[in-house]
Amino acid sequence: PDTEDPTPRPTIRLQGVPSRGGRAGDVASSFVDDGSGSAAPTSSALDPQAKRDYDAALALVNARQYDKALDALAAFLIKFPDHPYADNAMYWRGECYFAKGDYLHASEQFEGVVTRFPAGNKAPDAMLKLGVSHQKLGNPAKAKEVFDRLAQTYPQSDAAHRIPPVPVQATTPSGPASED
Repeated sequence: PDTEDPTPRPTIRLQGVPSRGGRAGDVASSFVDDGSGSAAPTSSALDPQAKRDYDAALALVNARQYDKALDALAAFLIKFPDHPYADNAMYWRGECYFAKGDYLHASEQFEGVVTRFPAGNKAPDAMLKLGVSHQKLGNPAKAKEVFDRLAQTYPQSDAAHRIPPVPVQATTPSGPASED
């Protein structure tokens, strides 16, 4: 690059989600050249339809129309995968499955929030519900592991203060304790 060139340089801001199959630092984004000499990211955050779609999906959650909400939230995530509400949409999908008693699918959604959006506003709550989902699935050891990770990663969060007790089955050297 010519450091003496006075031509203004574009400012490039990366937005989006990690690209599939890429390295940890890779980001999948699209940029448009508006002819002004600067590259501007195309972002669903600027699309007014995204907010309307998210609000409509959340209204279905609040109305306890979980199947319709799951479909609407999935459509939102497909259409607007880089929207700032994507983590919330994935979290609410987990809540819908949880409310339906489908703890396996709920845990998948909550794990997705924690993995894909570890710095998102829903990460601590997703981790709490992930642990509770593991409890409901009969896996207290996995639940305790998730709760311990929650307490360590987000110690000041509301979710960390709401970690339920995890009953631990007493064992003896030969296996589970037995009554004699």
